[in-house]
Amino acid sequence: MLKSHRMHGRTASATARRAAVLGLCLVACGLTSRNSDEEMPAQSGGVGSGGSVSVAAGSGGAPSSNTGGIGKGDPETGAEAEEEICDGLVNPALKRAITATLRREPTALLTRDDLDAITHLEILDGLTTFEGFQCLSNLQRLTVIASTARDLSPLSGLSQLVSLAIGSSAAPDFTTATSGARALASSLRELSLVGNGIEDLTGLGELTALTHLDLRDNRISELSGLTGLENLRQLDLSNNRVVDITALASLEALETLTLTMNRVDDLSPLGGLERLSRLSVHENRITSIASIELPSLVTLDAGGNSIETLGDLSGLVELRRLDLSDNGLRDVAGLEHLVALRDLVLRQNSVSDLTPLAGLRSLRVLHLGLNPVSDLTPLAGLEELTNLNLSNTEVALLSPLQRLSKVVELDISRTHVSDLGPLLTWPELGQGCRKLRLSEDLLDDNSIETIIPRLCARDWQVSGDLKTFCNEPECNAI
Repeated sequence: MLKSHRMHGRTASATARRAAVLGLCLVACGLTSRNSDEEMPAQSGGVGSGGSVSVAAGSGGAPSSNTGGIGKGDPETGAEAEEEICDGLVNPALKRAITATLRREPTALLTRDDLDAITHLEILDGLTTFEGFQCLSNLQRLTVIASTARDLSPLSGLSQLVSLAIGSSAAPDFTTATSGARALASSLRELSLVGNGIEDLTGLGELTALTHLDLRDNRISELSGLTGLENLRQLDLSNNRVVDITALASLEALETLTLTMNRVDDLSPLGGLERLSRLSVHENRITSIASIELPSLVTLDAGGNSIETLGDLSGLVELRRLDLSDNGLRDVAGLEHLVALRDLVLRQNSVSDLTPLAGLRSLRVLHLGLNPVSDLTPLAGLEELTNLNLSNTEVALLSPLQRLSKVVELDISRTHVSDLGPLLTWPELGQGCRKLRLSEDLLDDNSIETIIPRLCARDWQVSGDLKTFCNEPECNAI
């Protein structure tokens, strides 16, 4: 801070010279837009106030104050307070993000301590270069949106950076930033590059410490650049142009793989991924999931493909959830091997024979909507079922369901069911409620006038296509 005009001349001159030198340094480093010969007024929490932020950026806590001003010198005279600021911090978008994170005025002067306090940073627009980020030596998590910056090399010195997210931006150039990628290899664990128009993955294989990689919504077709990511556990390639997944066979640590909305037609390269537990290949060009050995797989979403028959599924013995919706599936033979299955979605197919489901005694959730199913007899022994969707099927009789007393949600809308009598055999739950959805125009008079009121008097919430018959309050809390 400049001394008062009442100071002794020699002391004032010396102080002014020091302030001028500091001002030039700050301007050169991009930390202030002020001219070096302007007087710098005191600001709350900034230079001249005797306070500095002591909480880590991104912690959500309010800035706390301690003495120090620019550095650790005299807060009134600024003597010995010209702490050196990082050279190269000339990035206006970065400066705005830092001051916002520290809850400072945009024109506030920053100290080395301020920069060291930044551990988490978000820049949502306006970033044109990563120059200056090398000054944030304690940065651990960085999110950048709507950026035109492509050269990642200024990040190469950030030895504590564990998470980097760049979204809706220009495609980062890993082909010219491999030295930077190599320098980050020991620290970076999570990388998200969603919606950047990326086509070339060359250089990504340098990031050998990565455990999570999100590449959704790009233009990727070639996956060879991922070779070398031996620690990768989660990979999302949704909405790209991938056909051949052979390169993924080397990623032996993979636990979760998402390939939704691509052009994949062959899953056999995944057969050696013994740790893979979750796989989504929704909306691809797959015609078979037979004979794949994935002994740890618990969730498989293969909806929206062209799988008409299933074949041998004995290599998926640990599967708990399976989605085969919208496949044109005609025959569900093969499902009998999946005795651990708890959730099964067969919506919008051509399935009529449910016999292979008869032994799936662990099933809790079964969605059969939009299939030509009429006979529910194979379901009679599935006494663990809690959710059953039969909407838009050919079902007319509910009598096979009399033993399924654990069902709490039943959808029989747009079916041929006219008699609700079998539902009265289910005992009251004691707590909670049951939800029933139906099409009232198909019901007989007895169901409307007698059975529905009796259901409503118990623990049911009954709703039709046109009206709600009863609304059990406890259902609304579910």
